[in-house]
Order: sequence, then C-alpha cells, then structure tokens
Amino acid sequence: MHEWEIQYQNGEIKVERAPGTGNRRYIRATIPFSIYLSWDKELRKAKDKSSLTLPSKVIRATKDFFEEGIYKNQELKPFFPKPRENKKKFTLNIELVGSTVKFSYVTA
Repeated sequence: MHEWEIQYQNGEIKVERAPGTGNRRYIRATIPFSIYLSWDKELRKAKDKSSLTLPSKVIRATKDFFEEGIYKNQELKPFFPKPRENKKKFTLNIELVGSTVKFSYVTA
C-alpha cells in the first residue's frame, strides 16, 4: 500500500506516488520552502512565514493551493492530481519542515 515510486525529480523537487487503494492514490512531495510558500496562500498572509509554524496537518482551500498555486507551474501540474476531498478544502500531512517541506495527501 505504501510502496513509494518517484514520479518526478528535478534538483530539490521530488514527487512520489503510492498505490493506496483502488480509487485513491497517495502523493508525497519534497520541495524547497520557497516554492511551498508560493503555493500556500494562508501561510503567505501569516505574520510569521516560517516553515516551522506549520502543524502536522494543514487544511487549505483546494482552489488556492492547486489552481492558484501548483497548477500555475506547467512542469509540475501533471504530477499533482486533485485531493480526495476535491471540494473546497483538503488536508496536507506535513512530514518535514525546514529549508525544504515534505508533505503528502490523498488523491481523488
């Protein structure tokens, strides 16, 4: 269930996928914090914009994070399917913070 396969890797960016269940896949990404910050509208609004302020579970607006964040990068867009919730909000599981951020989520 959690056999991670690298789907994309370029420099500090790595996107992995695990099969999960029949209808759901898991996506895990490791990216520089600067890129994560450009995708996370809520964190950009915060007074303290440090990766260290991220909790282990982050709930974000799907539209903000995907359509106005990730999907503006045509190179990365194909590797980030929409999350399972696929409604107004979804949950990111934050696994590592620092100069890079590692997060995962469940796809639709």
